[in-house]
Amino acid sequence: MASGSQRTLKSARFRPLLGLLVIILLAGLAGLPKLKEAASEHLATKVEERLSEAVDGRCRVRRAQLLSTRQVAISDLACVLDRGPLLGFANNHLTAEFADSLVSRSLPPLQHVATDGMQLRLRNLPTLPDTAGSHDEADGSLDVVDPQPTPSLGIRIERAALRFQRFSAALASGIGGANVPQIISRLADNGSIRVDRASIHGPDGVVVAAEVHAQVNRRQDTLRLAVAVSLGSDGVASLDGTLEETGLGDATIRLQDVPISAPLTQLLDGRLRVDRGVLSGMLRHAGWQSTGSWDFEASLEDLEGGGAFLGSEKTTFPRMQLEGAISIDDDDPTVRIDRGIWKLANVGGTFDGVLGPVGLEEQVAQVGVEVHADRLPLGELLRSFPDDLVPQGWSEEIQGTTDLVLSLGGPLHQRRKWRLDWEGDFSRMALASGKLASQVDRLRQPFEHTFPQQGPGGEPTVRVIGPGNRHYVPLKRISRHLVNAVVSTEDAGFFGHSGFSIKELKEALLENLREGSGRGGSTITQQLAKNLFLSGERTLARKLKEALIAWRLESDLPKNRILEIYLNIAEWGPGLYGIHDAADHYFGRSPRVLRPEEAAFLASLLPSPRRYHDYYHSRGVTPGRQALVQDILATMRRMGRLSESAYALAQDEPVEMVGCRR
Repeated sequence: MASGSQRTLKSARFRPLLGLLVIILLAGLAGLPKLKEAASEHLATKVEERLSEAVDGRCRVRRAQLLSTRQVAISDLACVLDRGPLLGFANNHLTAEFADSLVSRSLPPLQHVATDGMQLRLRNLPTLPDTAGSHDEADGSLDVVDPQPTPSLGIRIERAALRFQRFSAALASGIGGANVPQIISRLADNGSIRVDRASIHGPDGVVVAAEVHAQVNRRQDTLRLAVAVSLGSDGVASLDGTLEETGLGDATIRLQDVPISAPLTQLLDGRLRVDRGVLSGMLRHAGWQSTGSWDFEASLEDLEGGGAFLGSEKTTFPRMQLEGAISIDDDDPTVRIDRGIWKLANVGGTFDGVLGPVGLEEQVAQVGVEVHADRLPLGELLRSFPDDLVPQGWSEEIQGTTDLVLSLGGPLHQRRKWRLDWEGDFSRMALASGKLASQVDRLRQPFEHTFPQQGPGGEPTVRVIGPGNRHYVPLKRISRHLVNAVVSTEDAGFFGHSGFSIKELKEALLENLREGSGRGGSTITQQLAKNLFLSGERTLARKLKEALIAWRLESDLPKNRILEIYLNIAEWGPGLYGIHDAADHYFGRSPRVLRPEEAAFLASLLPSPRRYHDYYHSRGVTPGRQALVQDILATMRRMGRLSESAYALAQDEPVEMVGCRR
């Protein structure tokens, strides 16, 4: 009884104490948010101090939360760096895990960092020295004081090569390696830093790169890098590599589906308008120990464009692929590609290229490329071209394979001095029947031809090239003097070539590359091909078609028939077609009885039949034209196409025309 009373008294004594403890506990719980806020502010201050020391700058952290003894979450971080290319960075949220407890006096190495939405601002945009100034395309001189506002194609190519050479040299010298010990000291082994959806801004705040994703992993004394950058709405650029104290080791740069229409149009100086195209490729550095050595792959797909150079407003090109190895000579800054591989659609071959020396005022940069194709299926290659360039039905008629070697090169800034050459073995080539063969076959017999000349009612003039047409003259009834004068001036090798002159075709293609427009110089067979099947535009497309038609004409028709058709449809003056009308118009006589000087005069008109027509008929043949006639006569004599006696009679004989008669 007494003991029970004692227990009740003790319990009553502790009740006030228990009540006080409950009150204190409740008060503590009510004040816990303030205590946590105070702890967060204290942690944020500590993070600011340690982060400012780590990045050698000034940092501000709005809030930091200790997730565990090794983990911290940071919100609203901003840092300004005192030196280096990076001006500062800001981030809304960052989580960091350390290799050891944060209770220790010194800051332990980082084990893992993850951040999302970081913004970085550069102090200066990264640049490499650029001494390639303005070159005059005419004389190749170098002006480094006042660069051209719109650099030429040669200058852009040299500047790009110079930057690449210096970038490669910088890698070889160990660029980026100086910061590796500092990073390794702050990142634990097997630690990582992950950055998602970052953006990089220039000094003026303009976005340089958006949607940047990066990761750095430490493996002992090596940092493994992986960076991917979204290039606008389309395309991705990425870098994978290793970074050591000695510099960047194996590195691979990749591009995937990058739109290239605008830079490619600019690079081509407007010679070709590129409306669409995507570039994918890879550039791999073989390691710092192999100075200036790069492997590359590139493919260009979905390429569409047009312009005067091609002769088509819109053309779709086949897929193009290149791969090979680039080597750079540091002593003589020259970029080389040896035994590269090219592929167009399903055919290809090898190539070598050279550009340099670049960036040297005392030496003119040279550019050169040599393309090889062994046992090339030419028909298959041409079938990969769009119909605007080569109609598919025509290319299907080309059978067999050929060996080709093509070279192009010269002073980079003087395209007028570039040289184009090729050699080919066409002994394994043949032409099969097809659409073009059918069109040429009809020329064996009389056929209708439409002339550009307008009739009295505005309609085109249509004539039958053959007997029954009073304007038609068979070759046997045309003066041999005229035949020899035309062959001597227009196509001296007519009776020996197979339709087109390799030399003239080279020059025509080179003129397209130089100036973006075509040139003349076609053989008689090519001129006939143009007059029968093509327009008069001077474009690369017309030259390719012209060569193919000429090849078919020479394969299917005798030389005399080609010459006969040519003389009966050639233009000799404004709206004046065929030798019958020309002989009557200028001399009032039949083509059969033309004298040597008259034949030479008519031959001299073929390159520009309309240019001086009205002048000649109002004032007579000029002394300059008389001199040209004498030069043609001398050429005919030298080539054995005019006898000594005929030349003696025609020498210094003035050309006398009758009045203009239609």
